Amino acid sequence: METTTAQKETLWRNPNFLKLWTSETISQFGSQFTGLALPLTAIIILNANSTELGILVFAGSIPWLVFGLLVGVWVDRHG
Repeated sequence: METTTAQKETLWRNPNFLKLWTSETISQFGSQFTGLALPLTAIIILNANSTELGILVFAGSIPWLVFGLLVGVWVDRHG
């Protein structure tokens, strides 16, 4: 009598998962770099003070607030 063992397929062998994981890693690295480099550049090159840095950080979060809320409501109503 023969027994066969089924090998469990891991996520690391799934090409779609590897593409997703790689792209997400690159995206997060870019976001973190921009989050550090933009204020640092404003301080060094533009001699920005704390108020101007606060406005800069707020301006970077406006798209998340506006589009996130509007798209969220739209998806709830039409989805």
